[in-house]
Amino acid sequence: MIWHFKKQKQIEQRNYSVAWPITPGQPIYSNWSVQKATKEGYKASPWVYRAVFLIAKSIASVPWYVVDDEGERVESHHLNQLFRYPNPSISRQDVFELIASWLGLAGNSYLIKNIVGGRTTELWPVSPDRMRPVSGYSIQDWCAGYALDNSSSVSYQPEDIVHHKFFNPANPLLGISPLEAVGKAVDADVAMQDFNAATMQSRGVIDGVFTFEREFTNQNDADAVSDRIKEKYGEKRGFLVLGSNAKYQRLGMTQAEMDFNESRRSTRDEILLAFGVPPQLVGVTEASTYNNFQTSQLIFWASTVIPWLDDICDGFNFSLQNELQENQRISYDLSSVQAIKEAQLDRSETAKNLSDMGVPFDQINRLFQFGVDEYPGWDMPIAKSGNQNQEQRSHDIIIMDDLAHEIRMLNSDISDNERKFIKLLSNQKSRIFNVMDKYQSIRQLSDIDFNDLIASDEAQWEKTLSGIFLNDAIKYGKQVKISGKRSIEPREDLISQISQEIANYLVAEGVILREKSLIDAATVDIILTKISQGTMAGLSINDLQTAILDSGVFSPERALRISRTVTGSAQMTGQYFGAKAGGAERKVWRTAGHNVRRQHTERDNESRAINERFSPKFGAVVGPMYPMDVNMPASDRINCRCSLSYFTE
Repeated sequence: MIWHFKKQKQIEQRNYSVAWPITPGQPIYSNWSVQKATKEGYKASPWVYRAVFLIAKSIASVPWYVVDDEGERVESHHLNQLFRYPNPSISRQDVFELIASWLGLAGNSYLIKNIVGGRTTELWPVSPDRMRPVSGYSIQDWCAGYALDNSSSVSYQPEDIVHHKFFNPANPLLGISPLEAVGKAVDADVAMQDFNAATMQSRGVIDGVFTFEREFTNQNDADAVSDRIKEKYGEKRGFLVLGSNAKYQRLGMTQAEMDFNESRRSTRDEILLAFGVPPQLVGVTEASTYNNFQTSQLIFWASTVIPWLDDICDGFNFSLQNELQENQRISYDLSSVQAIKEAQLDRSETAKNLSDMGVPFDQINRLFQFGVDEYPGWDMPIAKSGNQNQEQRSHDIIIMDDLAHEIRMLNSDISDNERKFIKLLSNQKSRIFNVMDKYQSIRQLSDIDFNDLIASDEAQWEKTLSGIFLNDAIKYGKQVKISGKRSIEPREDLISQISQEIANYLVAEGVILREKSLIDAATVDIILTKISQGTMAGLSINDLQTAILDSGVFSPERALRISRTVTGSAQMTGQYFGAKAGGAERKVWRTAGHNVRRQHTERDNESRAINERFSPKFGAVVGPMYPMDVNMPASDRINCRCSLSYFTE
């Protein structure tokens, strides 16, 4: 039985070695080391140094934390502290710079975990020159562990190590670095630097032959002449001395003949390409401008830094998965990146520039964190050729419209309420367009009940509208000023009364449902109008969708109008009930002072008792109780900036 077991294991190992390019159960060594990469690349080539420096500094500047499925930070998680303070001796900055530098130079990075009570409390970097993975004996036993220094056995179990690596298809257990892939270009660049230095040291004298008409009697005489020439023109040059009556014949090519500068530019670009660093960022001034430098910074983050961060992030999530709940993951935050923050000033134009330069939309989406859902082909550059098919062109327009919505939401000068309506309209548009995509022609769209389709998200709209009305109405109801013989503010004991009256009013008047129905009616009317026009014009479904987008029915501008109307109505409602509770007996209409509708100007200074209505306008039978009264026509409410003054008798 013992013999049979050994024989079986030999067979397994032999079969395994045929399918697997590494020896089972042995540490995996590489002739590419950090020391070699540093000596022959990082210290020898300014392009390698600058590329690794920029990437390492960029990656180290990004904070890490644990988030839930919704992307919200789990502030209390112990791993947050670990990423802020990896260990007592090395700063967080140094740890992440080491990870990035080792990946760039060696293709591998190792962190030893210090685990206490099932929790990782410290992370200790160890050089890739000291750590080596040990392969297992079977496919299921992918990695048996890690050997340290020159040990031939497992020193650390896989769960004790965080191993980051750049995938190497020839050996998946051991990564391959960008420097290794571009090693020949680095060698050529270093050789050209050496050539240039030697030429300068020899005062520009080129290798050649000195010939003399007379013969030298012995080799010592020729060597003496050669030594005098070297002494004068430099030891770095080689000269051949022949005969008498000196003549010089050059053998080596000049720098111009070798196209020295152009050759160095070529190797420079090859090195920077391997690392993914735009030439502008390393100080290359050819064709550099302020604008393309800014764009290059974004390309650098989108095409290089973020993919590196994703690899590092995946390594952390895999290695620390036992310390995360099912709805948790490790992530990084790009909000503090200066290049991205500066680009936020004009996100749409910047995103378009990046797209025009060939950056796929998925990278742009992640760079700016727009939150656009994945769609087919989003990891490919948006087509620009005239052969681009109509469907793809329209789809790209729709995606850029999504982008515009998300860009608007990122602007710091818009209110939270406007953000909510931007999101609601964007979701509504996506749902409607997804249904349209199932049809071949506009005429078939008559099968769609757009009223039901629009109403399918009624719960989300009602939640948003109710929240705005209640919160803003109560807020402004508590702040209303009442003037007269004395100034009166609602007392604290009246706050609950105000809140209850507002809540009762919203239910009794059906305010929320009315607002939603008015918004829905306007949306459906615009869509049906565009369908009717598109049918007569013979438009395709894609062209119709573009026309609907152009109408602005789902635009951020419409979201702003809705937000202003709803918020204004809530504020006016709150002030009215607050004034009543505070003892106000009269109210006076005040216009905004400029760009006022004629009908509102006619109401200016109109005084009414607190329970009376103002004069009706815009064809209404009755007038409003206050500006932006929900019972008034849209023409009386939308973009209204009027207000009321409240008085005691």
